Amino acid sequence: MANSMTLKLPRKKPAKTRQPKFADEAYTGSEPVWDDWQSWPIEKFHKEKQRVGSFYNHYYNAKDLKPKAVEWMKQNGYTSKDIQAIKATEDWRLGITVGALCCALMRGMPIHHPDYDKYLETLPGVIGGQSNPEEFVRRQIDEVIILGREKLKKRGLELEKQVKYVGGPVLTIQDRLRISALALTEEIEDFIEQAILDVENFDMKKFNPLSILRKQQAKAAHAKVIKEYYADNLTEMAELVGPKKQDDEWYDQLIEAYANVSPKGRKKLYEIYKAIDGACDMLIETGKANRKPRKRKPVAKEKQIAKLKYQKEFADLGLVSINPVEIPGASELWIYNTKTRKLGKYVASNIDPTGTGREGSGLSVKGTTITGFNEESIQKTLRKPKEQLETFKKAGKIILRKYMDDIKAVETKLNGRINDQTILLKINK
Repeated sequence: MANSMTLKLPRKKPAKTRQPKFADEAYTGSEPVWDDWQSWPIEKFHKEKQRVGSFYNHYYNAKDLKPKAVEWMKQNGYTSKDIQAIKATEDWRLGITVGALCCALMRGMPIHHPDYDKYLETLPGVIGGQSNPEEFVRRQIDEVIILGREKLKKRGLELEKQVKYVGGPVLTIQDRLRISALALTEEIEDFIEQAILDVENFDMKKFNPLSILRKQQAKAAHAKVIKEYYADNLTEMAELVGPKKQDDEWYDQLIEAYANVSPKGRKKLYEIYKAIDGACDMLIETGKANRKPRKRKPVAKEKQIAKLKYQKEFADLGLVSINPVEIPGASELWIYNTKTRKLGKYVASNIDPTGTGREGSGLSVKGTTITGFNEESIQKTLRKPKEQLETFKKAGKIILRKYMDDIKAVETKLNGRINDQTILLKINK
């Protein structure tokens, strides 16, 4: 039986008209493309080669083109140390010409044309044949690498073994810590470089600086160095995505430097540096929590908390539990349940006024339960936990006295139970 329905062919989508990347392309032409250059008339080849310098100089500055030069270096056998040295130098060192040639070479510009020398001889005032753009680029890059290595040595970032001469400079403990800390950021630097090259398509879900640093076994001391290292970048991007400013020279320079990055791209760069900063804070807080108490604690306290189950950290809100060994004898214990979003405050029923923490005074721990608290021990649900806990972290003892009163939620009594979904936020003696 024949099908009575008419078969409809899919509609062909109309071809999209190319939108110029820059408004001035109507006058300067688009970025040179070198596909099928072998079939071009020699006059066209000459015109396009001459247009390389004028095009990139018109639309870009040295800072814009530096990442392109780094990308070309990666494709052409340079080592990670060479690239690190280039990044250590000022943006203007490589210059627009080197960056422009790197762009052209990556887009297929040949280093030699078999008929170009003969053509150049026909041009009035032209002496000599065609130059090799790759040789020029390599020569300039090699000179800047030398300068960059000297800068790295002065900053104490040289990772090679230092030779110790009698009477010569000796690396301090701080120098060695800085060297080892920044050596852990190589994978982070790779992600940052990917973002700079193509920030619009950079996938933030794949970037987890906390996981990267933990994989490298970074300690709290390393995290402090890394946090300081990226602090200027975070400040710069925060300024850029923040409220607009008038008559501010530094702000105007930032706007000019990132003119080719969209507002969405700028925000993404800000999120990258913010994620690094947050990861460092987590490692620093974890280090504090795991640090052995300075005062010698009685064995009885450690026995009390031996069976206590609690959540050591909660990365979603940047929370890290304090060391539970401080709970016995404390006057207050603040907790947060990551599942129920409840903030709780235990208040000791028998507080030691001398602050000596003698046995039987303050809070105690029995198995997985807090004991020795009074009826003022309550909990409330946080509606905006991220914002409210950020305020909590910054609050001192005076503000904390009325902190629970300011939370608009129904209070319930605490039962003393602590489980593996409970963050131990703060202890007051």
